[in-house]
Amino acid sequence: MEVGNQETKLKENHRAAVHGNAEDGDDNVAPVSATFLTAVEPVATDRVVLAIDLDCFYAQVEIVARPELEEKPVAVTQQHIIVTCNYVARKFGCRKLMNTADAVKSCPELILINGEDLTRYRAANELVHQAVRSVCGPSTRIEKLGLDEFFIDATHIVDETIKSKSYNYNFEGFVYPAMDQLSEGSTAEDVETERALMVGSQLASRLRSKILEDSELTCCAGVANNKMLAKLAANIHKPNSQTSLMPGIAGSYVSELPLRKLPGVGWKASYEFRQIFGEEVKTAGHLRSAYNLPQLENVLGSKKAAWLWDLARGEDRTEVKNTIATKIVSVEDSFKSAKTWEEVHNLTLKLCGELKDRLQIDAELHPGRRASTLRVVFRKAKRNRESRSTPFPDVEVNALQHAMIHVLKASGIAEPFHLTLLGVGACNFVNLIPQPGTSQLMDFFSRKPRTRAPECPICNRSLPGKSNADLNQHIDMCLEQS
Repeated sequence: MEVGNQETKLKENHRAAVHGNAEDGDDNVAPVSATFLTAVEPVATDRVVLAIDLDCFYAQVEIVARPELEEKPVAVTQQHIIVTCNYVARKFGCRKLMNTADAVKSCPELILINGEDLTRYRAANELVHQAVRSVCGPSTRIEKLGLDEFFIDATHIVDETIKSKSYNYNFEGFVYPAMDQLSEGSTAEDVETERALMVGSQLASRLRSKILEDSELTCCAGVANNKMLAKLAANIHKPNSQTSLMPGIAGSYVSELPLRKLPGVGWKASYEFRQIFGEEVKTAGHLRSAYNLPQLENVLGSKKAAWLWDLARGEDRTEVKNTIATKIVSVEDSFKSAKTWEEVHNLTLKLCGELKDRLQIDAELHPGRRASTLRVVFRKAKRNRESRSTPFPDVEVNALQHAMIHVLKASGIAEPFHLTLLGVGACNFVNLIPQPGTSQLMDFFSRKPRTRAPECPICNRSLPGKSNADLNQHIDMCLEQS
């Protein structure tokens, strides 16, 4: 497709999309010269990938629970840092990773909510995952990225929809670059690609509606031919919107992106690139202008060079990986101090009730599996957290609490004590074969699991032949390292 005539009109939108919505601080990037926007190889167009990004996720979950906060500035914090804030707070200058003291200075009316207990956010994430799965079906690859992002490989859904001709010939949401019809000179392949992304945009619209209906959460969506472009597209129009990114614009679109903002380039890689390339190579366009692939291989090695070269051209060959069931379902709570068993009793009762609720959600998403190990986590005063394990009891709250308190007492905790954190989790899941005619989810929790070697819930290593003491020592070491 011809895109040269549209680049001037898109420049302002592009800069806002690249720099204006960044939560982790804007980079001062010099404009990319037109010489950098040279033609590059077209990206592969044989896939349709959707990216779902939940709007200010943590804050939105809190506002759903307390609707009276909707029009007020809200920020969720962890360890005196802003995890995220709603768009009302952002108007006052609040941003992700901002110190809470600075955020309150920017917005004195800011409502701060402690987000260290992830239980509510994990439950919301499971609701969204379930909604996406219900629309896309069991065979679709769906990949979770953290608690607030999902990738969906929609290729087979789009192909089947096109074959059945059960779609409308129009895009849902925004298109980048904006177009009302096919550009002159478009090839047959361009037409097929546009049709596929068009159908993908209609699927994205259905997904967003289903997510809103089931979880009351709004989200953005990106539709493109690979994961990188889909993620970038989801950020172009925020909040509560969606954008389809045409592959013909990919090379020029990513040219102005700082290397740090290329999906997959983390802080460590960004630091390494600054050491290697210096201050002259700040953007993908600068990289493509300064190096060709063989030269880049001499500097970075063949594997890393190929990866970065692809990203700098808007290409991403990584597959959407189907996220497997979580290996541990857990809840925890931190507090100033718990000094008596009566206080511990109240805290463990709350935690075990929340764990049961989470296990019920897990059973709906992944029927036919049962936890074989109960893991209890605690922290004495300001020491490192410790953990102990015991065979998983019945899933009822009283049984869970009895096992949890027994583990705490067996670990040597005795009054007077000073606990500042308690947690409980189910891990080492085993798959069970459902019996015909059983439909009750919790039936699966009453069956005896097959015996197998225990695994560390932190590093996931199998630990055959280990005693409980050795197993607990290994887990404690992993917790300290993580």
